[in-house]
Amino acid sequence: ELAVEERQDDEELELVKDVTLVNKLSLGGPFEMTDCRTGKRVTDADLLTGKWTMLYFGFTRCAEICPSTMRFMQTMYETAQTTYAGKYDKDVSNMQVLFVSVDHIRDTPSDLAKFLDRYNVPSRGVVPKDRADVEGATRPWRVYISSVDETEEERAAREAKGLPAPDPTADNYQLDHSAAIYFVGPDGKLKDYFFKEIPVNQAVDRLSLHFENVYGMN
Repeated sequence: ELAVEERQDDEELELVKDVTLVNKLSLGGPFEMTDCRTGKRVTDADLLTGKWTMLYFGFTRCAEICPSTMRFMQTMYETAQTTYAGKYDKDVSNMQVLFVSVDHIRDTPSDLAKFLDRYNVPSRGVVPKDRADVEGATRPWRVYISSVDETEEERAAREAKGLPAPDPTADNYQLDHSAAIYFVGPDGKLKDYFFKEIPVNQAVDRLSLHFENVYGMN
């Protein structure tokens, strides 16, 4: 009976290795923004090539989601260092966070650099110079971001309540945006994605599948 169970385990492992993932929705594409630490214009290839990247889109004045997601990515990195010590040291040491600002009105390079420096994880950050930069980066990754422009319906509803027009330049102005963490390989292609709500250990367990290229996606 034990021999049968071991054979079944081996067969299941081989089936896992034989799985080929096909992305039904192609994510990713070229974009260009300003590096928050050098002030130079950089492309997605400059930022992603050769690195295992936790790619995230947000803004520095975000009240809760962006800071808590940064803490999650920091914990992922620290847990991976411990979990994979002596096995995937090279891969883990090649990990980074790439924070892409979606706030072209308020975020400056200095703002983002200071924001990233709060977290103990290797990171790069880029800021948009205008709305076109934001659209150029978010569209290929299917990132949702709320518009700072009111629709006629929104304006009418607000005025009916006697509320003032929102001010997107104010520090407390909040943008709605999707909050996925895209895990991108050294080839610049999407491998996986995470949300901060999942247990960190589960996310870290999935990293090894990509380091080992179990699914043949690298």
